[in-house]
Amino acid sequence: MRAAKAAPLEKSITDFDIKIKTEEAQITYKDINNRFTQIVAEYIAQGYTFNTSSMGGSQGEIANIDLTNGKEIIRVVVSSFNNWRENVEGVEIAIGKSTDDVRPNSGQFHETVWNSHLEIVRTEYFYKISRYDNFYGTREEAEAARDVRHARYALREFSHTEYKPSEKAKAIAERIVRNKFGYLRVNPAEVKITKGSDGYCVVYRGKVYHLH
Repeated sequence: MRAAKAAPLEKSITDFDIKIKTEEAQITYKDINNRFTQIVAEYIAQGYTFNTSSMGGSQGEIANIDLTNGKEIIRVVVSSFNNWRENVEGVEIAIGKSTDDVRPNSGQFHETVWNSHLEIVRTEYFYKISRYDNFYGTREEAEAARDVRHARYALREFSHTEYKPSEKAKAIAERIVRNKFGYLRVNPAEVKITKGSDGYCVVYRGKVYHLH
């Protein structure tokens, strides 16, 4: 998707105040549904209507709505994302303008708005905090939760028989320490690799990276 400058029409979209995760209140999928509905409602309030003929089919997204004012087509699309390098995942809501040759209100059901061709106006991210429950939050909260999980893995694994990696595995672990933890110089004696039923962890000076 190509990034574009936000148009005045979408200015009100940035005014959404999302709940910050606390002990009493966390972002749930209901909140994501509410946000999706709010964005669509803002366009409808400005005179946009559904452009139903371009909404058929699926490109792997969770859901999408196409809206038009007779001159352009705006798509609001909900998708899941997974950043394997950073080990974070979640749900995103993207708002974009169609750049495909699709006419508003044409009634031609073979015309397709491609998500990969959208001129993105705005994207909102909801990062998954809990692995087993659908709770979401900011990227910082998701990274903190990830680090807690990794620390627990390490503590559990160190209580088992120590895993003795091959020389090749040691070299890979040292490279991970440099790339993921940001160390320029690495002491090989301090690099640990743990093994458990849920995979491997690289541990260095209190930091843990879980391998998939």
